[in-house]
Amino acid sequence: MATTKTRKASATKKMTATEATQFDTYSVTNAATVETSFEDCGCEAYIDCFTYNRWKALGYQVQGGQHGVKIPAIKNIEKQTDDGTVETRRLFRYVVVFCRHQVEPVKSPIPSDRPIGELLADLGV
Repeated sequence: MATTKTRKASATKKMTATEATQFDTYSVTNAATVETSFEDCGCEAYIDCFTYNRWKALGYQVQGGQHGVKIPAIKNIEKQTDDGTVETRRLFRYVVVFCRHQVEPVKSPIPSDRPIGELLADLGV
């Protein structure tokens, strides 16, 4: 039985800030690993610790030189077979999480002291 990959819409679009704080599953083992690793700063798993892409969706950037904690994760991949049925496979992989003390807000490329209208006028728009 031959299979072809199908991409879910959620896999191709950017994660929103709301989606970044929601999880399909929780792992007690991963939570314990994260909280033990970030014990000095008091960060909690699923509240203060996220992957790079989740922090990015929340408007933060991981600071240069920071090292995260590797934890195991399971990713569900859907494949459509030739007969039209959808098979779900579970892939095991590692992800890296960073705590809130390792990130900083993304700086806006537009200076905040000038209204956007003035900036656009300067550009002739």
